[in-house]
Amino acid sequence: MRRVPKLLELNALSITLFYLIFATLWILLSDQLLIWITNDPQLISQYQTLKGIFYVIMTGAFLFYLITLSNKKIENEKKRTDKALKVTMTATWSLDLDSGKIKRSEHYHELYGLPKKPKKDEQEYYFSAIHPEDQDDVRQKLDLVKKGEADSFNVDYRVKWPDNSIHWLRSQATLIPESESHFATLAGVVKDVTAQKELEEKFAREKELFESIFQNIPIMIDVNSPDITSIRVNKAYEDITGWTQEEIRDKNIMKEVYPDPATREKAKQVIDEANGEWHEFETLTKEGEKRIQRWANIRLSDGSTVGIGLDVTEQKELQRMHERDRRELQKVYDNIPVFVSLYKGRKEVHRINKYFEDVIGYKDEDLTSADLVFELIPDRDDRIEAERHLEEADGSWLDFKLTTKSGDIIDTTWTVIKVTSSLKMGIGIDTTELKQKERELKDLNKRYKNAEKLARLGHWKRNLKTNKSVVSTGFFEIADMDPEKETITFDALKDIVHEEDWDDFVSNVEKGIEKGSNDFHYRIVGQRTGNVKHIHELEKVEYDEDGKPVILSGTIQDITEELEYQRRLQELTNRYRRAEEIATFGHWQRNVQTDEAVWSQGFYDAVGLEPGEYDTSYESLINMIHPDDREIFDTAFKEALETGSLNVRYRIIKPTTGEVGYYHELAQTEYDEEGEPLLISGTIQDVTEREEFQIKLNKRNEFIETTLENLPIGVAVNQIDSGEATLMNSKFSEIYGWPKQVMKNVDTFFEKVYPDEQYRRKMMDMVRADMASKDPERMSWKGIEITTSSGEKRIVNAKNIPVYDQNLMISTVVDVTAQAEAEKRLAESEHNYRLLFQKSPQPMWIFNPEDLAFVEVNNAAVKHYGYSRKEFQQMNILDIRPESDREEVKADIEKPNHLKLGVNKEWRHIKKNGELIYVTIAGSDIDYFGNSFRLILVNDITKQKEAEAMVLSSLVEGENKERARIARELHDGLGQYLAAANMNFDAVQNDLQKLDERRQKQFKKGLTLLKHAVTETAQISRNLLPRVVHDYGLALAIEALIDNYSSNSDIEITYYHNIDGVKLPRKVELNLYRIAQEGISNAIKYAEASQINVQLIKDELDLILSIDDNGKGFDLSAPDFKPGLGLQTIKTRTGALGGDLELESQPGKGTFLHIIVPIEQNS
Repeated sequence: MRRVPKLLELNALSITLFYLIFATLWILLSDQLLIWITNDPQLISQYQTLKGIFYVIMTGAFLFYLITLSNKKIENEKKRTDKALKVTMTATWSLDLDSGKIKRSEHYHELYGLPKKPKKDEQEYYFSAIHPEDQDDVRQKLDLVKKGEADSFNVDYRVKWPDNSIHWLRSQATLIPESESHFATLAGVVKDVTAQKELEEKFAREKELFESIFQNIPIMIDVNSPDITSIRVNKAYEDITGWTQEEIRDKNIMKEVYPDPATREKAKQVIDEANGEWHEFETLTKEGEKRIQRWANIRLSDGSTVGIGLDVTEQKELQRMHERDRRELQKVYDNIPVFVSLYKGRKEVHRINKYFEDVIGYKDEDLTSADLVFELIPDRDDRIEAERHLEEADGSWLDFKLTTKSGDIIDTTWTVIKVTSSLKMGIGIDTTELKQKERELKDLNKRYKNAEKLARLGHWKRNLKTNKSVVSTGFFEIADMDPEKETITFDALKDIVHEEDWDDFVSNVEKGIEKGSNDFHYRIVGQRTGNVKHIHELEKVEYDEDGKPVILSGTIQDITEELEYQRRLQELTNRYRRAEEIATFGHWQRNVQTDEAVWSQGFYDAVGLEPGEYDTSYESLINMIHPDDREIFDTAFKEALETGSLNVRYRIIKPTTGEVGYYHELAQTEYDEEGEPLLISGTIQDVTEREEFQIKLNKRNEFIETTLENLPIGVAVNQIDSGEATLMNSKFSEIYGWPKQVMKNVDTFFEKVYPDEQYRRKMMDMVRADMASKDPERMSWKGIEITTSSGEKRIVNAKNIPVYDQNLMISTVVDVTAQAEAEKRLAESEHNYRLLFQKSPQPMWIFNPEDLAFVEVNNAAVKHYGYSRKEFQQMNILDIRPESDREEVKADIEKPNHLKLGVNKEWRHIKKNGELIYVTIAGSDIDYFGNSFRLILVNDITKQKEAEAMVLSSLVEGENKERARIARELHDGLGQYLAAANMNFDAVQNDLQKLDERRQKQFKKGLTLLKHAVTETAQISRNLLPRVVHDYGLALAIEALIDNYSSNSDIEITYYHNIDGVKLPRKVELNLYRIAQEGISNAIKYAEASQINVQLIKDELDLILSIDDNGKGFDLSAPDFKPGLGLQTIKTRTGALGGDLELESQPGKGTFLHIIVPIEQNS
C-alpha cells in the first residue's frame, strides 16, 4: 500500500490549506465562470445566490469534519491517558467548588475496589469504601479546602475492598484560580500507595528489630559519624564502659576511653580505615578500670562507621593463667622423677620426657629410627603383654622389666591413659630401689621374729675402759651386717654411721658420757646394701664406786619407716591442701561460746586473704559479707545453732581486692552435755564461676525469648499429645491473622485458619499423614492457602519440627503471599527475556560450566554458525574451538568470576563449514530454571581483524618504503657530498705544513670528524636499507648482523637456521631482519646478558624466529610495566606479517622472544 504524503493527510492544517486554496480559487474564478456562461444580469444574480449557498455548505462541511476529527483525537488521547493512569494505579479528579460536582477519570472506581462506576457521580458512594477510621480525617481536610482555609488537599487513607483486603490511597489536589480572588476548581490525583505503605511498615519493623538487637546484643556496638564527633552506643557498651549515651554527648569520649595519645590516634585510624579487621586496645572505663578490648569497624554507605567491640579482659587473664599453667606443667613434665611417654596409634612412641632420657638412655631423636617397645622389652611374651596394656589404656598398673640403652635391667611399673582419641600417655615409675627394699624387708621380716623384730631395736654395751663392745642381733640386722662373719666395735661404727653424721654422732656420745645419758638421731649406711637408715639412739652411763664412767649402754631403733609414714602423712596433707585449691573450698571451725575460729588455708585462699592478716571473729566475718546478704547469713547461722545444720549461699567482698565472690557454706553444730551449742564446723566453697554462669545463662534465655519474639517468621510450640499451645510469638499470630488466645490448640487452629470444611478436612488428613510418617522432609509444606480473621487469603510456607523426648512440636510459618505474586510476575518476565534472547541479532547461548554442554542457543547462533538447534544441543563449547585453544578455554572457565557483562575477550571459533572466525565474547553467570549456568554474547570480529591486518601491513610497507627513500637520499645525496668534501680535504693535506700548529690540529680534527660522518652516514644508510638481505637472503643477513655484534662486544651469541635454499617473500625477509635486529639490540643494550641464542627454523607451515638471553629480565605483570618503542615495533611488524608474538620474561631469569609467521599466507 503506497504511503500518502504527509501534506495530503487530512488534519487541521491540511484542511485549512485546502479550504484557503479552494476559497481563493472560488473567489477568483467563479465570477469569470458565470460571465462566461451568460451575460444576463438577472441570471448572473441568481447564480451568485446559488454560488454563495454552495460556498456556505462547503465551508460548513469542512468545519464539521475538522471538529469531528479534533474530537476523535481528544477522545483517543483521553483513552491513552486513562490506560496510562490505570497501569500506574492512578486516577484524576476535579471538584467544582461552586456547584459541588466532581469529575473523575474512567478507572477511578477501581482504586476503591468498587465493582463498577456509578451512573451518577455520588460522593458518598466512594466515601463508603473508605475505612471507617479514616473517613472523618478525609472529610475534615476536604472541608478546609472548600472553606478556603487551606489551599491544597493532601491525605493518605485506607479503603476496604469487597474481599476485605485493605488498600492505601493517597489523594493530592491543588486549587485552580478562576480569577485573582476566586478559586473555582480543586483538581488532583489519587494513587494506590499500598506497596509503599507495606514497605514503610516493613522498614519500621526492621528498624524496631535492629534497635532491639542493637540494645540487647551482649557485645559492644558504637556508630560513629564520618568525623567521629557524634557517637551512638548500645546498652552493652554502657554496661561495660560505664559511659551512658547522654554522658558521651557532653564528653570527648575518645580522650576519656583512650587516655594514651598514641593509642587514641591508632583507634581513630582504625575507625577511619573501617576495613573490618580486629584490633586490640587498652581502654579506660568511667570508673578508671583498665580493660582490654578488641574492636572491628565497618563503613556504611553514608560514610559513618559501625564499631563492634568485645571485652576480652577476662579472656586475656585466662590466657595468661593458662600460659602460666602450661609452663608449670612443662616444668613438671621435664623435671618429674617418673617416666612419661606419649603414644600415637597402637604402639608408636611419639615423645618421652627428660627423666626417661636420663634413666633409660633413649632420646626423642631415637624414636624415629628405633622400635622403642621392642628395644625396651626384648622378651616376646612380656612385649605382647605390654602392647595389650597400651591398647587397653584403662589406667591400671602393671610391672615390667625394661632393658636400658646401656643394657641394664631395671624394674618399673606402668599405667597408660587415653589423652585423646589418637594420643595415649604412659606413666612409669622406677621401682628398682623399691623392689630392692622389698626384698630386704622380706629378709628382715624373717630375722625379726624375735622381740627386736617387731620393735626394730638393737641394744649394745661398751666398756669405756677396755673399749670392747657387745651388740645384739638386732643391731647387726639394723646395720645390715652378718653376726657370723662380722663384728661391731666403736671404731667400726665410723664405717656404719653416715659420713655426714659421724662428727655429730661422736659429739653426742661424748655428751652422753659427760651428762650420764643422751637421746639423739643420726643416719647409718647399710653395710651390704648401702641403704641409708634413720636411727634413734638412747644411751646411759654406769659409774664405778669412784663415780667414774665405766659402762656405756643403750638401744638403737630404726625409725626409717616412721619417718616415711610422717612423709606420707605430709603428702596426704599436701594432697588435701591441693584438693582445697582445685575445688576452691576450705573448712573452718568456730567455738560458739568463745567466738574463736580456725580457718584452713583453703578458706583463706577462697576469700583472698593470708593467715594472720585478718580477724576471724564472727563480727569481722559479717563485715566481709556483702551488705545485701548479711541479714540472710546471720539468720541462717543463728538457725543452724538451733537446728544443727547450715546451708546458705551469700556474697563476700574480698578485703584485699574489693572483688565480689559467690560462696556456698555447709556446716554442722555440736552441742555440750546440756544441749547448748558448743562448736560449729563446716566447709566453704567459692561458686563465683557457677553463679556468674547462671546469670549469663538467664540473660541468654532472656535474649532467646526476645529474639524469638522478634524473629521475622512465626513460631509456635504445641504439646504433641494434647495439641495445646504452650508458646506462640506475635509473628505467628500476625501471619495467620488470628489472635493468640483463639489459636489455643490444634483443633481450633484448623477450624479458624481453614474455614472451608472440605479444604480443612483435606489439610488435616495431609498434615496428620505427614506427621505420622516422622519423616522431617514430609513435615514441610509450601504454598498453603490460609484465611485470616478478616477473610483475607494468604499464601504461607509452614514447617513442623518434632521434639519427641519432650512431647513438643515446634511449628514455623512464613508469609510468602508477596513472593508468590512476585514469582508469577517473574514467570512473565522470564518469558519476555526468553523472547529477547531468541530475537537478538547477535549469536547468544547458554552453557553448563560443569560439562561445557550447550543448554540453549538463539536463532542468530544457529544462522551464523550453520549448526541446527538440535546439533548444538548434542555439542559442547569445545566443539567450536580449534584443538590448540581448548586447554586454554578450560583453564579460563575454571577461573573464579570467569565472565562479567561488558568484559570482552578475543577467541577463535570454527563454523560448521570449517571456516575459522575471530570473535569477542562477553557474558555472566545466570540462574536458568534453578541451575547455575552461563550466558554468552558473541561478536564476530573476523572482518575487523582482516582490516586491522591490512592496515598494519600497509603501515609497515610504508615504513619500509620510507626507509628505502631516506637511505637513497643519504647515499646519493649527503653521502656523495661528504665523500667529495673528504677528497678535497685529503688533497690539501700536502700543504698542511704551511699552517701554524694550532690550525693543523683543527684541520686534522675536522678531517677526522668528516671521515666519521662519512662512515656513520654509510652505516645509517645500510641500517635503513640493508642490502645484505636483498643480496644474500635472510639467513646470511642475520648471520652477518650477529658477526657484527659479536666483534664489538664480549657477549657469546649462538645462531642456528634451517632455511638454506628456501625462497621467502621479500616482505617477510625484510621484516624478520628488522625484528632480529631490534631483538638482539635490546638484549645487548638493556638485558645485560652474557649469552644470546638466535634460531631461525621453518616447519611445514610456519617460519619461527626465536631470541632468548640469560639477562636480568623484567616483570610483565608489574603494574608499572610499559612496553618500549622497540617492543611495539616488533609487535607491529609481526602483526603486519599475520604472525603471532610470544614474550616470556621474569626478573633474573632472562627473556624469551618467539615470532611465528605463516609462510603460506604471506606467499
